[in-house]
Amino acid sequence: MALVTQNCNPRIIDVSNSCDGSLTKANIRGLSPQQVEDLADLGYMEAAFLYRQMAMGRLAGVREDPLLDLLMSRVKGVGGERVKASLGPNKSFFLPYFMREQEDVVNANAFKITGGAAAPTNAVDGAWNITVENSGWNVGTVNTPPPFVTDLQRLDRYFLEREGVVILHSDGGTDAVAPVMKVVRAIDTTAGGIPSAEVTLVPYATPNHYQNVIVGSPEQSVIQPAEGVVMIGANSVSDYESWCHNQPVDLSKRIKTYWPQTSRFTRCWDDLYMQYLEQIFSGNVNPYIEKFKELPMAQQNKKQQAHYQRKLRNTMFYGVPINENQTEERYRDLPHINDPRSGNFIEYQSNAKGIRTQIGECGRVVDLQGAALNFNFLEEYLYQLKRHREVDGGSVEEIDVMTDRGTANRIKGLMSRYYQLKYGTSAHSHFGPSDPIKFEDQVLWHKQAYDFDEAHVRLNVLVENSMSDHKIHFAGGPNPTRGNNMWFVDWSDIEIGVSEVSSRRSHTPDLDTDPDFKCIIKANVTHYEMESVTFTPIVKDETRHLILENFSDDCPSYDVAVCQPTQV
Repeated sequence: MALVTQNCNPRIIDVSNSCDGSLTKANIRGLSPQQVEDLADLGYMEAAFLYRQMAMGRLAGVREDPLLDLLMSRVKGVGGERVKASLGPNKSFFLPYFMREQEDVVNANAFKITGGAAAPTNAVDGAWNITVENSGWNVGTVNTPPPFVTDLQRLDRYFLEREGVVILHSDGGTDAVAPVMKVVRAIDTTAGGIPSAEVTLVPYATPNHYQNVIVGSPEQSVIQPAEGVVMIGANSVSDYESWCHNQPVDLSKRIKTYWPQTSRFTRCWDDLYMQYLEQIFSGNVNPYIEKFKELPMAQQNKKQQAHYQRKLRNTMFYGVPINENQTEERYRDLPHINDPRSGNFIEYQSNAKGIRTQIGECGRVVDLQGAALNFNFLEEYLYQLKRHREVDGGSVEEIDVMTDRGTANRIKGLMSRYYQLKYGTSAHSHFGPSDPIKFEDQVLWHKQAYDFDEAHVRLNVLVENSMSDHKIHFAGGPNPTRGNNMWFVDWSDIEIGVSEVSSRRSHTPDLDTDPDFKCIIKANVTHYEMESVTFTPIVKDETRHLILENFSDDCPSYDVAVCQPTQV
């Protein structure tokens, strides 16, 4: 196929083979008209329909939009996931939503000790009570940045009788010790909404040894901690002893609901437009495509298609429910769609929830309220994103962020100075390559990479032109910081679910049926085409994403701790 069609048709940006979802590792390829037809022949009707719609716009001269190409590259058919409900004998309708199961990661390996005291009974055995709370990143806990906080509940369930626990603390505030003790019992002490448990422990020692050797010795304070971290070990039980305590199982699976939305685009053209289009899609590209772009109808469709694509992209990011009744319990109160002739009920109408909306529902959208970016917090966010993206296996070495050109430039200035202060070396030894992400001769995103050694990850800062344009609208307004955004999106986790595509063509006048044209041989015929797509963005795991917004244009802050060696 001629190169000209490869340049004006949509690009497929495939991140599925990239374990960390980075666009720097994406497989980018052009899509020809023949490939669109091949997709349809293979049964991928939804993708073929949308790609054809985008190709029509590109042929008419609509500017390339890398972000929209990226969204369309994530199209997946979900029609088979929609469920029918009965209205009575021989009557049914599709539910306005479909569900998917999602499993959160539970890491109950360690807990924080917040207090310790002698047990009121069995003191002769050296029994000691410790109070434990969530720590680390069990599911997201008190030491985790706010977007990732979700505490485990009923911590007493994790401490089973006769299991060993490792206690990591500092005896006397300086000496690192790691005593191992045995669990006697655990009770729930949750209060004020803060999950906690009181765990009774005894040392691995006989009562005689405890009383005559440990009591009064330095070892006593070692096995009586009031702070530190406790890790749970295995039990020690003979096959001839009775012990059958079940290990705790958190049902971390939840049901996510997605609501498809139907959107329609309409175009019209004349006979000459149709002739050119048929020639282009049949392979006669070069003789026709430039003249095709100059046709009045092509110019009209170019503007219409560009407007619609921007609106579709905005909805995919920011869409919200159609009203307060868009829930599984109240969907019957959604707007009804009825047959225009009989008035009989056909379906319920709903809106798709956008990518930002879904991420925000799980606390992953952070409003900085006009404050400057703080890269010490960002460093911790990056590490948490890395760990959440690694839970299903593999290693995440790179994380992408999309932002505007001004923010990207401030980050470059900050990181350049940071590396010089931190390491005393040229900043470029810690910068990644500044080469852009390209498809053939077209730049999709300008990119600069930075090593965050403490987070063990490389941050790829991608300049997204639509974000730069978006920011301009807020300039001079009462809140210019609202136009600033940083999107840490794992694109391998995003799908654009399409459950149905429809189209209808018509033309006027119809020489065969219109009485005003019964004695006319030829007419100036106008063709109309209506196309609709029923879609919903699908964010499979919100913990893999983060959005920072509403930050100022002030220079970001980054506190640097520099360790100086001593010359001897």
